[in-house]
Amino acid sequence: VCLVKLSTDRVTIDACRLAYGVAAPVPSRCHTAEDIACHTPLDSKLWTAFATAAQADVSPRTSWRASKEFRLHLVAELAKRTLTAAVGKAGGIYHD
Repeated sequence: VCLVKLSTDRVTIDACRLAYGVAAPVPSRCHTAEDIACHTPLDSKLWTAFATAAQADVSPRTSWRASKEFRLHLVAELAKRTLTAAVGKAGGIYHD
């Protein structure tokens, strides 16, 4: 789940929340990723840094369902996708 609050000009993120329910043994918030997103302009560097920080914030394990590496890949990809969706719903525009 990703929620964002944009600045009044809709080009920076004022507040951000990111949480994963099944990426670790217990649901967890990604505080490092949230801190990186706050007061940051909407550009491609943000999406990359946000995804990398989200991976650092979770501690998935390998099980018979999926490996730790695959789960980390999903965390990064879903961080980018949910940030894109949240920014879009908030009325922001992603400029590459």
